Amino acid sequence: KAFLKFLPPLLCLAFMAACATGWTFYKKGQEYSEEEKWDEAVAQYQEALKKNPKNLSFQKELRKARMEAAEAHYKKGEKLLKDGNYDQALLEYQTSLSFE
Repeated sequence: KAFLKFLPPLLCLAFMAACATGWTFYKKGQEYSEEEKWDEAVAQYQEALKKNPKNLSFQKELRKARMEAAEAHYKKGEKLLKDGNYDQALLEYQTSLSFE
């Protein structure tokens, strides 16, 4: 019965430890990746790496998301260029390059 008094604080500590190692950000990054929201995925993986810079899974997923984000912005730039929207196309190309 005394153990039950300590259970909520222990669960809270466990949750805080998970956040500290970056897994919460990593999982959110995976959700964004599945939705092909690459910019958001990159941001989440970057946060995960801030918490745990040596984690190879975090590094791998960040590289993949950056590549996908770059490609998505490039393709968007191509469409904008074909439509004659040169300023917006340029911005998309520049954004694409920022992910590489």
